[in-house]
Amino acid sequence: MTDEQHPNARLDEVQGRTHYILKRLKDLIELGRGTFYLPEYRGGVSEDEILGVIVAKYCEWTGSRIVKVSVEALEDANYHGLSAQVEDLWEHTRKAEELEK
Repeated sequence: MTDEQHPNARLDEVQGRTHYILKRLKDLIELGRGTFYLPEYRGGVSEDEILGVIVAKYCEWTGSRIVKVSVEALEDANYHGLSAQVEDLWEHTRKAEELEK
């Protein structure tokens, strides 16, 4: 049986790629720590906070894109109810902002 035929070959490949992505992301978070924060503040900043800054910059500070990333993360973690609440809140906020214009 070749690797391609082995039932776990695809799962092994996905797990390997996932590990690689998470390692690179951790490296980018540490690069962000040194880039976005002054030396005296770097130690007190959590990885989650830095990841949030990276996401905001990647999404070009666009609220709808940031919300979409957050919703997808919640969905992936099986927080379906919370994901729906975030989407509803964003939709309500967006409509309220349109009415103010």
